[in-house]
Amino acid sequence: MTARTDAADDRREQTYETDGVLLVIAPVTDAETSAWLTDDDRSCIATLGNARRRREQTAWRSIVRRKAGTVPIAYTPSGAPFLEGSDLYIGVSHTASEAAVILSRRPCAVDIECTGRDFRRVAPRFVAPEEAALPCSGEELFLPVLWCVKETLYKFSGRKELDLRADLRLNRADLRTGTLTGAIRGTDGMWREFPMHAILREDAVCVWMAADAADRPQLP
Repeated sequence: MTARTDAADDRREQTYETDGVLLVIAPVTDAETSAWLTDDDRSCIATLGNARRRREQTAWRSIVRRKAGTVPIAYTPSGAPFLEGSDLYIGVSHTASEAAVILSRRPCAVDIECTGRDFRRVAPRFVAPEEAALPCSGEELFLPVLWCVKETLYKFSGRKELDLRADLRLNRADLRTGTLTGAIRGTDGMWREFPMHAILREDAVCVWMAADAADRPQLP
């Protein structure tokens, strides 16, 4: 995946491209509006009572508009945004300081998290024994990466009832290269593996994936 960094004032945006996938990570600024937003975007953002949520929505919707145009944004029953009437898939994630958007012709998903979160406190909720036994489990960024893996797989599946420990799995990981293999247990009980990718920084971790529609687990 090739990377580009665009600088504007003190803000920096990272753009990664590979194999028909575009990933953009951009700062969440203090702005609650943007010249890129459509009237529908502004109406949706205006309904949000929390200023932080308005800024986050402004950030990721602005990325979508710059990269995908003015296609209407709708939501699936599970709450994931999608481009209505478009064959372009999107995935969205954000922290208080950054927004990540992935765009692809294949189903895709992304998650970004700050490494300063206390992942050890919630580890019993998402770390399976098989994952705790992985060779990289003792590395500093293992828990943030694993959390992002679970969140990315969860979003990709489109199914609300999945259990983070029982139904989603990190099978292999090379944190040095950011190369991962995740798995989802389908409604037929069978596990399906997917290649995944991680971008590791001292302050944040981002995990993303894209797969052919035929490989996506069957929805109930």
